Amino acid sequence: MATNGTHRYDAYRHCSGSCPDDPAWQELSVEMVDEDILVLPSIRTPPGMEYQHSLTDLLAQAWTVLPLLRDSNMKLVIYSPIQGQLLQSMGIPPEKLLDIPITSFEAHKLLCVKPGRTMTLWRTARADGADVPFLEQTATRIYADYWWRLPGYQLGPEVSDAIARHAGFAGFESKQDSVVFVLRCSERRQLANEAEAVGAVTRALVEAKSDFQLLTFCPGREDFLEQVRKVWQAK
Repeated sequence: MATNGTHRYDAYRHCSGSCPDDPAWQELSVEMVDEDILVLPSIRTPPGMEYQHSLTDLLAQAWTVLPLLRDSNMKLVIYSPIQGQLLQSMGIPPEKLLDIPITSFEAHKLLCVKPGRTMTLWRTARADGADVPFLEQTATRIYADYWWRLPGYQLGPEVSDAIARHAGFAGFESKQDSVVFVLRCSERRQLANEAEAVGAVTRALVEAKSDFQLLTFCPGREDFLEQVRKVWQAK
């Protein structure tokens, strides 16, 4: 939520006046910024899931605002070093990023800009320019409405190609016939049938006498650009 003396804007969900009644709101630490900043909604990450949530929640949103960053003096607010690393991998220079660390999933900060500075909020909208529906914040729904993840489905290939170009990967002629299986490899929300799924793919390739290579790896356990290279070079 963003507010000034006359207006209030919910970046992803309505608070309906209940948030100020929460004792946590009375204990917010204030982060005063002397920069013009651009804020993306819902890019904070649970502990142990920084890498995964940066891919699903951050990269596509940041890609849509890249021209705005290049043509202004605004800086994009991020909350962890890995977010900065991933954004730089697709061509956003470090001087266009403002790292405001949030070290705990429970921690909150009140982000303010000094007089004369601007804070610009990004939010997914419909093709006709209208707002998408809001969801109310409730005690049983700590997450938001997930609209910010929609660009990922549309812009994923553009983002991966941008990262590949920035890293200087070889062209499409080097692509290999591969089936890429990205494993979960996390204690959080494990997939109960992951091993069975890999086995089923393996058997299908063997039975079909396919020339395709089965490639499996754990995201977050090896270099990010190496992961991008493996997926990008697979046909």
